[in-house]
Amino acid sequence: MNKSDDKEKMVHYLKKDNHLKINEYVEGYLSAKEIAEEVNMKRHIFYNAINMVDSDMSEKRKKNRDKILNNVVEQIEECIPFEYMEFNHEKYYGRNIPFTDKSVSIQKKKITNSMIDANCYPEEFLFISLKTLKAWYRNYLMKKIILEGEIPISRAAKKYKMTPANAYKLRDYMKENNNRILSAPNKPVSVKQESVFLRNVEIYHKYNDDHKISDLAKEYNVKNKYLKRIIESLKFVEIELNSFEK
Repeated sequence: MNKSDDKEKMVHYLKKDNHLKINEYVEGYLSAKEIAEEVNMKRHIFYNAINMVDSDMSEKRKKNRDKILNNVVEQIEECIPFEYMEFNHEKYYGRNIPFTDKSVSIQKKKITNSMIDANCYPEEFLFISLKTLKAWYRNYLMKKIILEGEIPISRAAKKYKMTPANAYKLRDYMKENNNRILSAPNKPVSVKQESVFLRNVEIYHKYNDDHKISDLAKEYNVKNKYLKRIIESLKFVEIELNSFEK
């Protein structure tokens, strides 16, 4: 069979079943390599065939993938932890690529590499997990106690399962940095990210005081779907921290 016959065979394959394979490719569930292998052909044959069917298909696929990655960037910039993010890994990496069976750190690393490759990683923000959010919220609670000065720091540290040494480090960090509370060992937390985190805490407390999500979304200019994830993640870490007292 010559190259022309191969291309025609691939075109026929792509068009059958109401363009099912084309849709799966555009949506990101299948890669060009996977589809080509199903027909036992080289990948370039697929690209030649897809251009015959619709020359914009590859660009449409790219736009879909860019949108998914940009949504991740938006959520990072809203300080939403990875575990509460909206991210369809099957649409971005393909349904046949292992992802959720990996650890959180490996999943985050994979997405981080994708953002770096796409040149869209948000420079002023750390890509946080629930573990980080819990540490930050603990610092927020400790800050209130440290500033009030009514409870010994060591006792407050014990309440939230923080070592006394780290509690005093936080106190000293606050003194040296205008009462800022967030820092990281390898990469400092930016003022911008800390302000977003504190805004989220404010939103969470207002929600607990019976403010409506729709009203909070307008007041703080945050998308409803992101605001819900912000609230749910902070609710989770607060319950975790309060459980330490029992």
